[in-house]
Amino acid sequence: MKALVMARLTADLEVFEAASKSWGQDVRQYLERLRGSLADRNYLTPPELANTFPMGGGKQMHLLIWRFAHLLESWPALVDAARSLAASGVELAPRLDAG
Repeated sequence: MKALVMARLTADLEVFEAASKSWGQDVRQYLERLRGSLADRNYLTPPELANTFPMGGGKQMHLLIWRFAHLLESWPALVDAARSLAASGVELAPRLDAG
């Protein structure tokens, strides 16, 4: 995502910088900050995780991604089991009324 923003802003700089030097300076400063954040090892860690686990936010992020991957891998089996149970008459949860 950041790379796309950087590419777009860089292209915009080439087109619009001459029209507004102050805008060009602001964009260049923003691009520098983005480049710096990409160099940070924990740039993928959401601030909430980093604040909650100051010494292990990256590890927590890795664990969450691993658990989500495991859920995605298991999803077809979960759907099959739910269909099988429903076909056998087992009510998995109360029906929700629309509206």
